[in-house]
Amino acid sequence: MPPVVEIPSFFRYLGFTEIPAAAADVRDRYRTLAKQMHPDAGGESADFRKLKDATQRALNYFD
Repeated sequence: MPPVVEIPSFFRYLGFTEIPAAAADVRDRYRTLAKQMHPDAGGESADFRKLKDATQRALNYFD
């Protein structure tokens, strides 16, 4: 059996249960979550900052 791959926490924060195939998947997920978590949409500023940080770290994973 292949070894179990640990999913980085920033992917889990974005709601992924496995590492996405491409950065485009991360950007799509960010857009969806940003609409829900943005302070202007009733979300908390701290949660939105965490979302932006997790997205940046996830995009850096593909660089």
